[in-house]
Amino acid sequence: DMSRARAALDWEAMFNLALDPEKARAYRASSLPSHEDSCTMCGRMCAVRTMKRTREGKEI
Repeated sequence: DMSRARAALDWEAMFNLALDPEKARAYRASSLPSHEDSCTMCGRMCAVRTMKRTREGKEI
């Protein structure tokens, strides 16, 4: 389930599935990315975000 949530960039589902949801929310809140549909590690280069946009036929 977590891998599906990650692939969908479903942050709420990821928080709910985390071993420690409160800590996961705190980490996310402490360093929000510039794009809501990505994480702080990859930013614009997020592979999940890029593949999603590609499948939707959007320009990268």
